[in-house]
Amino acid sequence: MKVLDHTTWLQEGRQFFRVAQRADPSRDKRTPESLYNVLGLSVEKCLMVALDVHGRLPDDHSFTDLFEATSRVVEWDPGLCRNLVALESFQEICCLETYQRKPVGWDTIGALLPLAEQVEGRAAAQCSDRTG
Repeated sequence: MKVLDHTTWLQEGRQFFRVAQRADPSRDKRTPESLYNVLGLSVEKCLMVALDVHGRLPDDHSFTDLFEATSRVVEWDPGLCRNLVALESFQEICCLETYQRKPVGWDTIGALLPLAEQVEGRAAAQCSDRTG
């Protein structure tokens, strides 16, 4: 079993972010829905950096759960949290009783990219604080 630490979380989060960053709606075969999930994985992994650095785990893996857990150890911009939590409503897939998905468009990806970039930047800072 692969052991994850904060540097691994950051590396994997950055890899997912770069995939989404390079997407081009005019010639890309990836759909907005697939990129939404790629960016979701990027955000999830980058938020895990802050938790791992502080030896904590979230209660679950939604943006809401991850921000609640990380807010105990990192101060987040409230606007960033609010915007990401709003975007998680496109795919509420964790509970079978309340399962729902909404169509994701390229405009949603355009809104999510800068938010994911902010989270990645904060995760990188957490790593450098740890090693610096």
